[in-house]
Amino acid sequence: PPETIDAAVATADAAVTADAAVTRRLVQKQRQIAQSTRSEARIEGRETGV
Repeated sequence: PPETIDAAVATADAAVTADAAVTRRLVQKQRQIAQSTRSEARIEGRETGV
């Protein structure tokens, strides 16, 4: 029945949205780590220009 298909599509959409949110959080966390690592290197005078 169409209702079942609608429910399946809604579930799939929700799963994709959740995955995207998790991915975004991971990327933000990695960016923060990279930034803090860079600023620590700069403070210690080890800035390599990369």
